[in-house]
Amino acid sequence: KAVQLSLHRGLCEHSLLTLAELTSIATTDDNAELCYRIARNALSLHERFGVAAQIPDLYSCFYGRIAWRFEPFHVCAENLRRGFET
Repeated sequence: KAVQLSLHRGLCEHSLLTLAELTSIATTDDNAELCYRIARNALSLHERFGVAAQIPDLYSCFYGRIAWRFEPFHVCAENLRRGFET
């Protein structure tokens, strides 16, 4: 429902985490690159909306569930650590 609202009414500060969580659930081998791109864009919008409180959840969802397929392991591990420290 949250994704439908974001698509019909536009993005808000809650859309970022919703998109990242949806892509982490919907990722399969066939659509992994598309899900990675969607989640990466959601992560890059966190500065626009100023959602510092969502950084741990965003980083955990993105770097822990999606990015490990495409980014080096040490980058994912470092960003996961940084997310838990905030």
